[in-house]
Order: sequence, then structure tokens, then C-alpha cells
Amino acid sequence: MIGAIVFARTFSTRLPNKVMIEIQGKSILEHIIARVGRSRYLQKIVLATTTNQLDDIIEKIGLQLGIDVYRGSELDVLDRCYQAAKQFAIDPIVRVTGDDPFKDPDIIDEAIEIYRKNDAQYDIVCNTLEPTFPEGLDVEVISFSSLERSWKESSNKEDREHVTKYILDNKEMFRVFNFKNPEVLSNIRLTLDTTEDLKLIRSVYDALYPKSNHVSWKDVIAYLHSNPALLETNKSVKKSARYQHLSNK
Repeated sequence: MIGAIVFARTFSTRLPNKVMIEIQGKSILEHIIARVGRSRYLQKIVLATTTNQLDDIIEKIGLQLGIDVYRGSELDVLDRCYQAAKQFAIDPIVRVTGDDPFKDPDIIDEAIEIYRKNDAQYDIVCNTLEPTFPEGLDVEVISFSSLERSWKESSNKEDREHVTKYILDNKEMFRVFNFKNPEVLSNIRLTLDTTEDLKLIRSVYDALYPKSNHVSWKDVIAYLHSNPALLETNKSVKKSARYQHLSNK
């Protein structure tokens, strides 16, 4: 079945316990799960956290929301993903990170549609290899067979810490399709890792969420373009690896 695995833990070096920060009466994690749950194609959502006792609260949230929870390795995230997918018979897997509060069901569904229409022609469909969407709106749809191959073959620490790094770094061995947004918006940062990120995210939620809890990513972009000063809030924050070469303009 098509399923999303949401990765979340309380530990964070730059912004401690960030997934539990409340905005508009809900934790970041609850907002993400609610947004992902509006996908038209997902048949299951699994919350994958760690066996660390500090993450008991993560499990509690998942169970309260009525979704399945898997607890596994804290550092070997690839193993956590593989074991969760195997236990709950998820294929393909939609990878969802627990620090992206604007994850969008429409973008998730676009990736799933590409994967399904091509009849398993691709091992992974993503928008991260050549980023054109804002950082934080990334999505990856991964076949279980390619996940399993990565799990068996990858051995270095960095590959085990990131679910798809081995696949995306070995494009000659895997069938990779990267889909793009017509407008390049990858200079916009919509992920949560610092207090600057939180300030921008809170401002957007406070402005849009009271009007509708079904705010689309396009609504967010329109609001930011109409309030350009907000885009300066986290402009200097270091981008994640695949976005670092992109302009901050």
C-alpha cells in the first residue's frame, strides 16, 4: 500500500524539541500529520520515532491521532525507515520529515501520480535532486525494493543517517526522476531548524491558519510575496546540502 513515513524525534541541536513547538494550538508535528493526511492517495501514515525514552511523547501524539507508530534506531534512520516500511507493508514509501510544517498534500500527490502513471518505471520520484520548490516542500516517493537495496548495500555513517542519500548519490544504479516546479522558488526556506525559521513559520500560520486550516503551499507563497520583509527573516540561515549552491536572492 502507498504510505507516508513521518520521521520525528525530540532531539535537535539548534532548536531543541522543535517538533513539539505549538503554533495555533497544535504542535508542529500535529500540523504536519494533518497536512499529509489530506493526500488523496496515501493509504497509511506511520510515525517513525526512536527508542529513546525522550521520544515517548512522539509516540503518544501518534497514538492519540490514530496512526501507527514505529520506534527504531536514533542514528540509523535508513534502518528505521526500512523496518517501518517492512512492518506495515508500505510500498511505495513517501518520506516525510517532521520539521517541515508546510508539507503539502498536492505536491505529495503530484509525486505519487508520476510514480504510479509510470508503472514502477522509477525507483524514486522526487523534487530534491534539482530543487525548484521551496526548501521544506521536498517529497520523495521510494519503491520498497530500492529502499531495501539501499539498506543492504550502504555502509557509511552518512548514508545511514539519511534515507535516500545512497540512492540519489548513485543515480547510475537507480532509476531516478526529479520533477520540477514551473517557477524556481528554491531560494525560499520553509523548514524549521532555527529561531529565525520559527519566526517566519509562526508569522505565516498566525496570518493564514485562523482563516482556513487547509492552507495550500501556494497560499503560503502568495502571502510571502505580498509581505517580502518576512523572506528576510531566515535568509541568512545555512541551507541544507542540496540547496547550498542556490542563490539567496
